[in-house]
Amino acid sequence: MFVRNSQKRKWESHTSLQLCRDELLRRLQTIILFSMDSQLPESCVVEASALLRLYCALRGIAGIKFQEEEVSLIVQLVTSHPPPSPAGVRFVSLGLCMLIACPSLIGQQEHEKCSIEWVQWLVREEAYFESASGVAASFGEMLLLMAIHFHSNQLSAICELVCSTLGMKVPIRSNNMTRMKQIFTQEIFTEQGFDHLGWVTVIKVLIIGFGIELLALARSAHYSHMTLLENKKIEQRLNLKKKKKKKKRSMPIWQKKVVTSHAVKVPVTVNLNANIPGFLPVHCIHQLLKSRAFTKHKVPIKDWIYSQICSSVAPLHPVLPALVEVYVNSMLVPSSKVPQEHTNTPISEDEMRSVFQTSASQSQGSVIPSLTSQLLLLYYILIYDDVRLANTQNIISSARKVKIYSPEFLSEIPIKYLLQQAQKDQQSYAGLFSPLLRLLATNFPHLSLVCDWLDDNILQGSGERRDVFQLTKKQLHMQITQSAIEEAFKHIHKCPSRTSVMLQQLIAAPPNEVWQFAETIIKHSKSILEDDVPRNIQELFKRVWLSLNSVLPRKLWVMTTNSLLHEGIKVSITQENIVLDPLQVLRCDIRVFRCTPVLEIVLRVLEASLAASRNQLSKHMLEYPMLSRSGQVSNETEREELRAALVATQESAALQILLEACLETEEDREKPWLIWALREMRSVVCTFLHRIFIADPSLAKLVHFYGYPRELLPVTVPGIPSMHICLDFIPELMSQPSIEKQVFAVDLTSYLALRYTVPKSLSVARLAVNTLATLLGGRILPSVSRAQLFTPVLPSLVRICRAFPPLVDDTVQLLLQLGRMCEAQKSLIGSMPSHADFESDMKLNEMLCDESRRTYIHILKEAVLKVQVY
Repeated sequence: MFVRNSQKRKWESHTSLQLCRDELLRRLQTIILFSMDSQLPESCVVEASALLRLYCALRGIAGIKFQEEEVSLIVQLVTSHPPPSPAGVRFVSLGLCMLIACPSLIGQQEHEKCSIEWVQWLVREEAYFESASGVAASFGEMLLLMAIHFHSNQLSAICELVCSTLGMKVPIRSNNMTRMKQIFTQEIFTEQGFDHLGWVTVIKVLIIGFGIELLALARSAHYSHMTLLENKKIEQRLNLKKKKKKKKRSMPIWQKKVVTSHAVKVPVTVNLNANIPGFLPVHCIHQLLKSRAFTKHKVPIKDWIYSQICSSVAPLHPVLPALVEVYVNSMLVPSSKVPQEHTNTPISEDEMRSVFQTSASQSQGSVIPSLTSQLLLLYYILIYDDVRLANTQNIISSARKVKIYSPEFLSEIPIKYLLQQAQKDQQSYAGLFSPLLRLLATNFPHLSLVCDWLDDNILQGSGERRDVFQLTKKQLHMQITQSAIEEAFKHIHKCPSRTSVMLQQLIAAPPNEVWQFAETIIKHSKSILEDDVPRNIQELFKRVWLSLNSVLPRKLWVMTTNSLLHEGIKVSITQENIVLDPLQVLRCDIRVFRCTPVLEIVLRVLEASLAASRNQLSKHMLEYPMLSRSGQVSNETEREELRAALVATQESAALQILLEACLETEEDREKPWLIWALREMRSVVCTFLHRIFIADPSLAKLVHFYGYPRELLPVTVPGIPSMHICLDFIPELMSQPSIEKQVFAVDLTSYLALRYTVPKSLSVARLAVNTLATLLGGRILPSVSRAQLFTPVLPSLVRICRAFPPLVDDTVQLLLQLGRMCEAQKSLIGSMPSHADFESDMKLNEMLCDESRRTYIHILKEAVLKVQVY
């Protein structure tokens, strides 16, 4: 505001502003004076750059109007030739942006001519500037990027480019760039004056032929790939083309092919990272990929992108994720304008395998690719799979064949390990970690389990892997070999301390170094199940397994499942088998269910396998949609219902197997230590069931509708905190026609009433008592069914009355009615002919009558005559 008002002569501050302008003008004159023959000396470059930014701020932000003398001197300074140094490159970039930000500088014809000659000089000397200054990002990229945007009429992109280079927000009107656009598109890259430069001829052919497809070819300092003969041939073609009078300027296909073929020869930026300033070849390639220049002319760009990814280091350059996204879209999503265009070639599995192979296992002397390149290739794979699945219907309808990366190859990628490394250094991979995490949770949910992340964070936070425990320095630095591991496990019974030392060494070592011994370690899983193995050894083994699970978890799951298989099973299980049938994981040695550390490992594999199976079924539906006769995708509601039913059946079956494993066996009663193992195992299983029920409450309903042994209700109700959700569906379960389910529902109600004494439990318990009274009084049940229903239910009535004393009256009325019916049944003994079935019914009736009396006595003791209320 001060500058704007000071430009008015009547203001008092006009004098101070004029003095400031005079001082700046004097400094401009001094720099121009030292610039002999327009050669800006090295000592003045930094000050000249600061003056240019200051004048840009005064003009763009403060709104100052340049005087004629200022315009002349600024143009002289901008069009001077700086030395080939980093400061000189910065000065040239600022000068280019100032010509666009301040269009009044080229208002006069002589100033415009001088500026055009200066830009043409930049085009000729860019390669020399780069080689002499040693700056990887020269002004050539920005010059070519400006030409790209001018030819595509993307003026807003030019405004952003100028503002980012100047480091300030300068308002630039689109209509003020009209003349600058004409200069770039019609005067700077003309045929006159450039026929002797091969690389400029290529740019000229590109611009004249099809506009925006201006490549970063000028980025390279080596133009020897274009011979003089090639240049002359291109120029002759252009001259022949000029002689033909046509209204629309077009280029033959072979010329377009030549130009785009040279684009892929642009050298990549070595060690590309976010610290390299300026505009690089990756900017231009990214822009050309967005405009589909390579696919339009069937020029492969895959090798260039792969090389640039492999040449990237931390911190991540912000353009690289966008480059990968555009590259994937150019392969899978055809352009709306040219839907049948040629698509780019995807990166092969072998090429990516060569980058990933050193992540899981590092060997001495091997060349390790950078973490940045591995993360970028991982991002490429994940986004490729995501875009492919999202566009499956379009791909099938257009009869296109796209590459599908095999599950075997994906299992070899240390996805989880790479993501953990990126999490440790989020500052260097800020623009990549969040998209990677989102894609991983969407496409590979079995690799993003919450429990895995929590365990990894706990291990990293406590420094457990770096902890040496009670190891001596000699033991800590002892080299881990396969023979040493084998020897340690051989002494697991005679000398457990030796095994303990080896397991501690494995925990202290980095997981990617330990992975090469994974198969040797896992094959001794069954030896951990022996009764005489110390608990400390089992816990250390579990920690080693969790450490390995952070590298290549899917391979580890297959190894673990095969090593723990029951002795009677001789078939080797593959990863495909586990995904198709996750219950294969539970076909393990029965001793696993009494060894809690190993059971926790099995449950981790089971949970991941169930998630992988769900994901595989969803992918299968997307990859193979149901097509009608006309080729259109039909309604898949029925398939979705079948998929949901299959998933629910698999998961409920797995949970029921775990529940049945919680039953006490004869061996548990014979060996006292197994009773404690059983209690701990029940606690682990209940925790697992609670996590599953919270994630999917409908699964709790399915498991209880299928039912499980009633002996486990005293374990599940207090052990699973989420069991209170069963109160929602117990009325429905109680209305089932099966007597077994009705008994199970009443028994479950009684335990829930003791656990959760809330109004909802009271209403469900009252419903249970009323339902039993209805079944008894309505003469619905025959005598045999009456005994089958009420004999196991009577203890439940005692628990209901103990939890809710107001229900004692209704319960006592039910018992009285039951007793009267039993006594009436007894009176038929003398009047009915005797036979085996009748005698059996009478015995059951007598037992039920006695049991009802005992139930009444228990209700009196525990509910009515109970002194202690709380």
